[in-house]
Order: sequence, then C-alpha cells, then structure tokens
Amino acid sequence: MVKWERSVRSSAGDTPGAFSRHRMEKDAVRKLITIVLFVCAAWATRHADAQISIGLVSDFQTGTTQGWVSGPFNPNPPTVLLNGHGPGDHVLEVVGTGVFGPGGRVVTFNVLEWAGDYLSAGVTSISMDLNNVGNTILDIRLAVTGIGGPFSTSASAHLLAGSGWTNFVFPVDVADWVPVGGFNLNATLSAVSHLRILNSPTPAFIAIIEAGDLLIDNITAQGQVCYADCDGSGSLDIFDFLCFQNSFVLGEPYACDCDPVPVCDIFDFLCFQNAFVGGCP
Repeated sequence: MVKWERSVRSSAGDTPGAFSRHRMEKDAVRKLITIVLFVCAAWATRHADAQISIGLVSDFQTGTTQGWVSGPFNPNPPTVLLNGHGPGDHVLEVVGTGVFGPGGRVVTFNVLEWAGDYLSAGVTSISMDLNNVGNTILDIRLAVTGIGGPFSTSASAHLLAGSGWTNFVFPVDVADWVPVGGFNLNATLSAVSHLRILNSPTPAFIAIIEAGDLLIDNITAQGQVCYADCDGSGSLDIFDFLCFQNSFVLGEPYACDCDPVPVCDIFDFLCFQNAFVGGCP
C-alpha cells in the first residue's frame, strides 16, 4: 500500500521529502481520530453506567463524595466526614455560609449516578438520613431538572437546629413534584440530568441564602413496596409467611396493622394471606 501511494504521488510530482511529510500528517490525523473515538467511547460507557436504579445508595463508605458536588468556586464544597454517623460510618457534610456568593447556600447535587430515567427505573421514593448540626432551621427538599425543566418536591424535611439523626423518605412519584420553572414533568423524570438536595422553605430549584451545616447519609432510591414480601427477598414464598408470623408474635406494627384495626388478631393473618395471593407488582 505504501509503495503504491509513493508511486502515485511521485507521478504527481511529489518529492520523497514531501511524501514523508504527507505520511506523517496522515499518521497524526489517524492518531487524533483514534484518541477522539476512545474518549467518546469512554464517556459513553461512563454515561451508560450512570443511570438511576432501585437500590442505588450513596453511603460515602468509600471516603469520597460519590459524585455529590456543589457549584464552582465554593470555598466549602461538600466533603466526607469520617465517622460522622458512628465509628466507621462516613457521611457527607454540606455547609452554607449564609453570605451572598459561592458557598452561601446549603445545596449539593449529583450529575452521575443519580441521573437517568426515573420513570422506567420505577423509583417512587428517595430516603436518606439527615442531621442538622448547625444553628439554623433547615427545610430540606429534592429538586430535579432535565429536558422538561426543573421541579421540586412538595414534601420537605423540617430540621430544627441540632436535630440529631433522622430518617426522611421523600416521595418522588409523578404526583409528588411541583414545577419551579418546569413545563413537562414526564419529560424531566424520563431524562433527569441531575438530582439536588437543597435548603428552601418552599418548593424551589435554587436554595435560599442561609447559613447551615447539614450531614447526609444513606441516600437510597426506593421502588414500590410489596407488603407481602415480608423478608424483602424480591419473591413470595413460605419464608414470607414465617417472617409475618414472627412479626405477629412480636406485636410489631408491620403484622398488627395489616387490616384497619390496630390490634394483632386473626384478621391480620387473613389480610396478609390476601396480599400474598394478590402478588407483587
């Protein structure tokens, strides 16, 4: 191939030196194209992996923020606080200075693992452990944005100063979002570009300027709960009956509140049996 190309270019009047330069230029272009294709493939692979799914958890046990970041030039970006939820249990710390400018708000967002199609994934709620260790009241909400614009949760976690650890479950089904500049909720939830955790007393996409110090742990994507799957195995079998029986003996609300009457009786067994026969979605 090289000999043929040399022959053709020589017949066209190219000198050997010009031919060598031409070959070097072609090789350089080929290498550049190869690098670009490699980078695009790597990005595509990473983007494909970064999709929301039921069971996704940010627990910060790797010692990293797991993609939870803030805006540019923040002097106090989200960081991992080692042993913040007990010995060996790491948490994310999000600080707001209360001063206008970068870092003045309690907010963090994730554009990697927590992006994707929430509707197809079946995500109906997102739970997390929260601890307000600052001196101001915080109202923590979730917000998403995508091709349909930004939306915020109507529900918020109201945290008093020095609240201590509390678990909060944010409903994130279609009926649980409020438009805050958005125009098509289904379009956004089908292609969320990033998820925000922010401080605002009313539904918003932008956190208010306020001093605060928030600890976050165990951010978890959850789907529809199947009551009959007592042991959480994902399938219905005899072990779910044994699980229900143990819960009933212990007088736990799970078993005793199956029917509308808040007492443990035979009707709770019948209620569980009906749920089991009905199956899971």
